[in-house]
Amino acid sequence: MRQDVDERGLVEFALPTSREAEIKFETDASGLKLARRSEMLATAAARWPGRTVRTAYFDTQAGDLWRRRIILRVNRARRRHVMGLKWPLRQPQGSASAGEFEIPVPGDEPDIALFDDATSAELHRITEGQKLERQFETQFMRRSRTLEFSHSLIEVALDEGFVATGDRRLPLAEVELA
Repeated sequence: MRQDVDERGLVEFALPTSREAEIKFETDASGLKLARRSEMLATAAARWPGRTVRTAYFDTQAGDLWRRRIILRVNRARRRHVMGLKWPLRQPQGSASAGEFEIPVPGDEPDIALFDDATSAELHRITEGQKLERQFETQFMRRSRTLEFSHSLIEVALDEGFVATGDRRLPLAEVELA
């Protein structure tokens, strides 16, 4: 799985996976209302179906994954738990993309042994076998629609909720295009 480590310590993974391009815009509750009422989105469909998403993000105490821009998380939505892994892909200058894949897990804790052997081994190497600890959590209501432009489908998601770590809680509001 491991192909190369650049000068910043970022690992490029070569896995059979899909690529995803995302654009996220931070906003507030009034910005989400404006987005929902925009001409393009208001005419796309009559409703914005919603679902609650809870996500816990994990890393070592030293932040070994974060330093390499690797995100390990466990989502809970609709009574299912899904472990996700996201990492940066090298792209031409000025563009950014991420590799990502997800697998079901039995509970709300990550288990890197459930990934394929190469991925598990690489994560174990990066973390040096240290315990993965919950760093922070998000909980938000996601309302989304899929729009069609020419030959492309774009999911527009409006997320409103909070980010929590320890006893601190901050509001979360963003518009995501994927």
